[in-house]
Amino acid sequence: MNEKTFTALVESLDSQSPLPQLHPQPRIIINGQPFGSQADFIQLWNSLPNSNHQITSYDTHQIPGTSTHVVLAHLKVRFDESGKDRSGQCTSLNTPASSIRSIWSHWFGVDLSCVVEEQNGQILVNTWNYRFAENPSSTIYKVI
Repeated sequence: MNEKTFTALVESLDSQSPLPQLHPQPRIIINGQPFGSQADFIQLWNSLPNSNHQITSYDTHQIPGTSTHVVLAHLKVRFDESGKDRSGQCTSLNTPASSIRSIWSHWFGVDLSCVVEEQNGQILVNTWNYRFAENPSSTIYKVI
C-alpha cells in the first residue's frame, strides 16, 4: 500500500462518507468499543463535529503470498469547536451556519492499526482499530 493510497483513506475520515472502502462485514473498533456494522460506525462518525486528520507516521507490511497489508500509523486529529456538525448545520438556532468559521481544537493523538486488502485495483478495509492516545487539556472535547 503506497503513501498516496493510505493518505486518501485517512482523508476520507474528514468527509461525510468515511471509509467508503470498508469491507461489507468490517471489524471496527474505536477506543476499545466494537461496532456491529458499517452503518453503526457511519452513524456515530457523522454525529461528530468536523475533523482534520494528519498522518505523522505509518508503517505497512504485506502478508507474503497475499494482497493483504497490515498498517500501523500514528495520526493527529483536531475537531471543529464552532458548533457545526459534519453536514454544516449549526447547533445554534439564531446563527446561520454559513456565518460561522471553523474554530479548531488542539491536536489529539491517534494510534491506528488496520488490515487492508487490495482486490482488482480497489482497496478494501477489513479491520479498523482507532484509539485516541493523546488528549489535549485545553479543548471542549473529552475522549474517554
